Formats: sequence, structure tokens, C-alpha cells
Amino acid sequence: KAGKDELAKAKDAWRKAELEVRSLGEQIQKYLQHQSQVKTNKEFTALTQEIDGVKAKIDAMESLGLEALETETKAEEDLKNTEKELQALANEINEERSRIKSQITEKEDHLKQEEDEHRRRAEELPEELRDMYELLNERFPGSAIVPVKNNCCGGCSMNLVSQVLLDVRRGEVSARCENCARLLYAAEGAEVSKPG
Repeated sequence: KAGKDELAKAKDAWRKAELEVRSLGEQIQKYLQHQSQVKTNKEFTALTQEIDGVKAKIDAMESLGLEALETETKAEEDLKNTEKELQALANEINEERSRIKSQITEKEDHLKQEEDEHRRRAEELPEELRDMYELLNERFPGSAIVPVKNNCCGGCSMNLVSQVLLDVRRGEVSARCENCARLLYAAEGAEVSKPG
């Protein structure tokens, strides 16, 4: 907006200077016509001085007009550059939006696959265990089944009793924490100590 305002001001200043120069030129023509009709040197000299004064004003106005024209040219150039920069920025934003949209679509597809896999696996579980899992998943979203860590529940960090540790070592799918009731499994590569 500032660039457009500056351009409009420069155009306006240039037009005003051009009109003023034209008006002063007409004034000189009148003085010249009048000068040809004067009878005395004194009148002729006075008109010559008037004409010189108007010419000086014309020079000043032409200088102002040139400055305004230069300002206008620069403002137009700046405005074009700003518009190019804005367009480049808009292109970057659109590319970023497309990339984010693509990532969202990718993540939504991945999530759907995970949900489908989760549903498929849940259907393979015995009904009693599936019902237990669904209840636990409502209570502990995303952590209904947790690994055993250092003979403790991976969910609530409470020490596990010997029988539960034994069930986990055997790979019992119904091994549960006595404190939070989460289902337990032996973490890959982790050693579940022998109860004792």
C-alpha cells in the first residue's frame, strides 16, 4: 500500500508540475505579445524582467517535474519488485500448504492402516480378552498393554508380584498388573527376572 501511495503522489506531483509549466509558458507568450506593443524602453525592460522571472519559475517547475518523474519511475520499479516478492512468498506458502496437506493425507492413511490392523488383531483375540483390552484402552488410551521394565509395570511403575512375573515370562497374554490392571508383556530384548 505504501508503494502505491508513493507512486500516486509522484504521478500527481508530475502532473501538477506539467500543468504549471504549461500555464507559465502561456504567461510568457502573453508577455511577448505585450512586449511587441510597448512604446518605451522602460516598459520593454520591465516585461523582459517579468519574462525572465517566469522562465526561472519554469526551470524550477521542470526540475520538480523531473524529480517527480524519477520518483514515479522508482516507485513503479519498487512496486513491481514488491509484487514479485509477494508472488514468490505466495508461491512458497502454497507449496508449504501442499506439502502439509500431503503429510496430513499420508498420516491419515497410515492411521487408518494402523486402526484396520488394530481392529483385525483385536478380532483374533478371544472375546473375553478383547473385551478386557477395549475397557483398558478406554481407561488408558494407547497404553492398555505395556512392557515389564525392571520387574515393574511399564504403565504405573509399581513392582510386580512373583506370579505375574512368571506369567509374563511364560508369555501369558492375560498377565496383568495388580495395581493398574494393564495387560503386560516382556519387552523385546529385556530380561524378566525369575521370581524369587
